[in-house]
Amino acid sequence: MRFSVSEADVLKERELHNRCTLNLLIYRRRENIPSARKKKCPVTPCVPAHVD
Repeated sequence: MRFSVSEADVLKERELHNRCTLNLLIYRRRENIPSARKKKCPVTPCVPAHVD
C-alpha cells in the first residue's frame, strides 16, 4: 500500500509540530502559565488537518 503523503512532507509536518511544541513551551514559561492547563498552539494549528 502506498501513501499519498511523501516522506518529506511527513518529516516537514513533524518538524513543524516540534517547533510548535517548543514555541508553546517557551511561551508558557514566559507567560508563566501552569503546564497543567493543556493548551494548543495559540494562533494556528501546527499540523495541517488530514483530509480523509
